[in-house]
Amino acid sequence: MPVSLLDSQLAALVPPEDVIRVDGMAAPIALVEDIR
Repeated sequence: MPVSLLDSQLAALVPPEDVIRVDGMAAPIALVEDIR
């Protein structure tokens, strides 16, 4: 799956500000795999 789609799905699940608070150093793919 393209990274852009993962990014969009992640944005739908978690607001960007929350992502930064949880782990600003993690890449979107790493965050998605973490959720899995």
